[in-house]
Amino acid sequence: GLAKQIIDIARYAYKHYVVFYFYRPLLLCMFNKEEMEFLRSISPFLFDTVCSCSCIDGTMVTINPDLSCFPCPSLSLKGLKIVPGVERQDIYRNFKDQLSQVSLTPFMDSCRDCEYFINYLRHIKNEPLNIAGGLSCHGGCFQYRCLGNPGAPDA
Repeated sequence: GLAKQIIDIARYAYKHYVVFYFYRPLLLCMFNKEEMEFLRSISPFLFDTVCSCSCIDGTMVTINPDLSCFPCPSLSLKGLKIVPGVERQDIYRNFKDQLSQVSLTPFMDSCRDCEYFINYLRHIKNEPLNIAGGLSCHGGCFQYRCLGNPGAPDA
């Protein structure tokens, strides 16, 4: 259902010359080979290959007015306060320690044998990636986990 909606949106936008980008990382297993080739043909930057939020190893955090931070907009998990002496690595380490176990849990049973998810696990564990496929899973994205997984941290 969701994959069909995404493909329909992409086809409509492509046909009508509408510039667009998928804000949320996409679960690659939703698409068949032809659909994935179509999405990649529009732009190699149409969607993220790894979530850019800092839940585990991202490049951004959500900063609150009191200078505390959240790992991503989907989680109400308060992190360290950004004060003198607190460095970026401290923030990432804090979130990684809190969220790694949830991230390592397969999103669906079918993820256990999926090469995308295996690449994701390697990424989380700082092991070499199998870059032959070129992509890692997006199932670690907490936006998906909070929408459909009651075991995920608070959303």
